[in-house]
Amino acid sequence: MTLTLEALLARGYFPQELPPPFNTTSLATFIASSAGKPLPFAHQKNRPSKPEIYSLARTGTLRRELSILNPVHFTLLANCIANKWKDLEKAFSGSKLSLTTPTLTDHIRAIGRKSSLDVLPSKRAELRSRGRFLLKADVIRFYPSIYTHSIPWALHGKKVTKSNRSKALLGNEIDELMRNCQDGQTNGIPIGPDTSLLLAEVILAQVDQKLSRLRLKGLRYIDDFELVFDSV
Repeated sequence: MTLTLEALLARGYFPQELPPPFNTTSLATFIASSAGKPLPFAHQKNRPSKPEIYSLARTGTLRRELSILNPVHFTLLANCIANKWKDLEKAFSGSKLSLTTPTLTDHIRAIGRKSSLDVLPSKRAELRSRGRFLLKADVIRFYPSIYTHSIPWALHGKKVTKSNRSKALLGNEIDELMRNCQDGQTNGIPIGPDTSLLLAEVILAQVDQKLSRLRLKGLRYIDDFELVFDSV
């Protein structure tokens, strides 16, 4: 399957937690009507924009800040990701630990996760039966702590990216498009759009591969790791 720009705009733009009346179907239809033509935006004139924040209430007193990005900048980012889906798929598909590898089989979102949250308990039980000791870890404030320059590092390697900062490298292009979505900031990526799920998995897949070289038994669900060992 191939990711399309229309799918990303229709089902991957707004955070899924927004009330149902809010949707981006008309934007997707408008862009789809121009298929085969350049996007109707003056690319070189688009300065960075600030996302709108939707404060989502959570259990207790906690809240989560979800981002609603500028439609022009999100469309440019989504277009790049859709066009380079195969290259990005190679980057995130190497993980042997991830239960949240991006897929295109979700009927609600443009990009879904390989395993739903419902199967996590059984996956954890199966893993824990394979070891005597359990190590649990998670990345605190994962999305807000991602450094956008780590996207090209994950795709091409830090050494290559340091020596070539041009947009000829896919990672550099995505890095710039992401920064344009968030006022030019390099700290964090927006919570909500499907593009962030994809890019987060590109980065963490590299972490998973390094852990797998140690022949560890474990799993990862988004930014939550569980590893089991026979001894300490």
